[in-house]
Amino acid sequence: MAIEDEIVNISDLDVGSEILKTDKLIVETNNGTKLLDFKDFVIGVDNISFYHLISGRGVNVGNKEFMTVGGFQLLRSDTDEDHKPTYADLKGTIELTKKNYDAYSAIAAVSAMPGQNRGDIQNILARLGQITALLETPQKVALKAGAKLRLNKVKSWHTASNPAQRTDWEWYDNRPADLTVMDDGTDDDIVTMPARLLSETTSVVNSVNFKVAVTGNNIALPTSGNLGFNRTVIGGGQDFADTGATLERDPFKMVYPAIGSFTTSTISFDAYIEIIYTSAEDIPIEVYISGVIARKCYPQIVGDKNIYDFSFIDQVTNDDIILIKFGVSGRTGYNAPLIGDGSSFSGVRMF
Repeated sequence: MAIEDEIVNISDLDVGSEILKTDKLIVETNNGTKLLDFKDFVIGVDNISFYHLISGRGVNVGNKEFMTVGGFQLLRSDTDEDHKPTYADLKGTIELTKKNYDAYSAIAAVSAMPGQNRGDIQNILARLGQITALLETPQKVALKAGAKLRLNKVKSWHTASNPAQRTDWEWYDNRPADLTVMDDGTDDDIVTMPARLLSETTSVVNSVNFKVAVTGNNIALPTSGNLGFNRTVIGGGQDFADTGATLERDPFKMVYPAIGSFTTSTISFDAYIEIIYTSAEDIPIEVYISGVIARKCYPQIVGDKNIYDFSFIDQVTNDDIILIKFGVSGRTGYNAPLIGDGSSFSGVRMF
């Protein structure tokens, strides 16, 4: 048999469909050609060039830099991008996140307190206004019938031209005398200054609330520019009759009482006004308290309507005058402004 008859080409071998662990591989080593069981065929990290693409961690290479935040070690931004962090590297970040969440939970539990505190401050300021008004208003003492003024006469004079001191304890008409307040008064009918209570002690409070509205049809804006209304929704009765307040609807003018039970009060004002006005001018509505602008509002323009929707809180005191004014007056004809049906303006006492 010729040698060439013993030659077997690889292409002449049968094609297998799988490799079993009992199969053999022919391996050329430095010590010769050997057979290797497939189960012993191991591919290590060093001879896989794309290991970093198929591994979740890859090679832990590259320099890492840390910084301390709140006592926790965090990786810094200048850590090498090739570094693959371990749990130990990320532990500080995880613990800091947990601590921040605990702090957020604690803050969320008291998140309503700042708003409540602001409301309490407003109440305190309103009450301070009442106290200030009481202190600045002259007080009259109403004496109870039969009450005593316990005073002791210490000096008296006979005549103005002869001011010799008398010690006979007699009183002389139209002549000076020195009196001193005694410190042994214990009777219930000794005169005392009555307490001034800030709490409401009557069933009906003279709060001087008001609300005026436009109903039925649009009404023309007065030439003064002061808005007019054709209906009083709140008013009359106890609010006005017993306090001396006055209210005019058209043009609107609210005058708070000059005297009586009304004192400096915190009032919540609310306005919804529609001005029908074909001009494209952006004109404000202004609310005046005794001639001083307390609130200015610009409109939301929808078609030919200028819509003003606003609220504010302010203090008013005796004799204060409230006016609400559109910034254009004296317009006639095509461009004459109208106050739309449904417009309203109100003031309600809070404190």
